[in-house]
Amino acid sequence: MSVHDANHQPPHNARTGVLSPTGPLTEPLKTFVDFETAEAFRRLTNEADMDVSSALRDWVFKLVHQKTFTEMVADAQKVKSAKLFGTGPIADQNTAKS
Repeated sequence: MSVHDANHQPPHNARTGVLSPTGPLTEPLKTFVDFETAEAFRRLTNEADMDVSSALRDWVFKLVHQKTFTEMVADAQKVKSAKLFGTGPIADQNTAKS
């Protein structure tokens, strides 16, 4: 599977319905760690109000794309909102106020 440039690929819906700027989330990654490390990671993700899968995904995306998956989704949503609200009467009202 190749790495997609988020600037040239439109966002896709993942299986879970989550907007994925890099395409469908179909490729599993797996590793083994010792019990103490796993428990510490679970505790940290719980304290961050995240599940293990989301935290792992964010770390992988940060390493590969220099942004977490969460940041990339937020950026894609901003672009989508800008496209939606960047034209028409709403944009004209905002421009008039500036």
